[in-house]
Amino acid sequence: MDKAPPKEEVVEIDCADLIVRPDNRALDETMVAEIAESFERSSQATPMLVRRLMDNKYEIIDGQHRFAAKRLAAIRYPYNPAHCTASCIVRELTDIEAEIQMLVANIQKPISVADKGRLYERIGVRIDDQRNQDSSAFANMDRGQAIAAVASSSGVSVSKATVYRSINEAHAEDGSHEYTGMDKRQRKSVSRMRTSQRKEAARVLSNEGSEGLDAWLARVAEETDRGSLDTCLRRIRSAASEIRRLERRGIALDGKTASILDAIEAD
Repeated sequence: MDKAPPKEEVVEIDCADLIVRPDNRALDETMVAEIAESFERSSQATPMLVRRLMDNKYEIIDGQHRFAAKRLAAIRYPYNPAHCTASCIVRELTDIEAEIQMLVANIQKPISVADKGRLYERIGVRIDDQRNQDSSAFANMDRGQAIAAVASSSGVSVSKATVYRSINEAHAEDGSHEYTGMDKRQRKSVSRMRTSQRKEAARVLSNEGSEGLDAWLARVAEETDRGSLDTCLRRIRSAASEIRRLERRGIALDGKTASILDAIEAD
């Protein structure tokens, strides 16, 4: 008889150590206010899903509305210490796994069929990335089947037909097919973007042609990379500070580690 998977532990994490993913859906401020009021009346019932980052911070994968409500409750009710921490499940996830988990969680929210279609397309892109890294991933599944399988992982069954119906609805709502005229490489880049950026990409293609779209995509990629670089540098400096703290507590550093730290701190 197979053993049941281990139950994930719920831990309390300081809200100051929680970070929201920048590519998550927009906040519904009305919902945030309602959740904040419920937190003051009773404790947080549903934990957030987070993953640990290198600098002892935690990235929120599912629960950004609960997190925003915690911050709002802390402002409204500053004398209640319960609003300074959040109940979380910490899960070890790669960048690809984290984005897929976030997208699957968002699909379960009360959003339109078209919005679900856009999320399905983003899941498809990340599935492609997984397959590029591991040829055995989603073996014997076409793209639609793989998206449906991932979307069903939360416990709510999703069919391949539902996936494509939702994607078609998204295309119809956005007007003409927003990817018309794009090559495979351009489509892959654009499908990762938010709706407003995808529409801007379609506008650029219409007005400036394929070369203009390539130039625009390069600018967007450079801005994204610059933001990612800043985040990585922040994590490196935070990690260096943590190593120095351990050193002050008596942990001896080898010569290579000490040299790396000196280089980081000299920057």
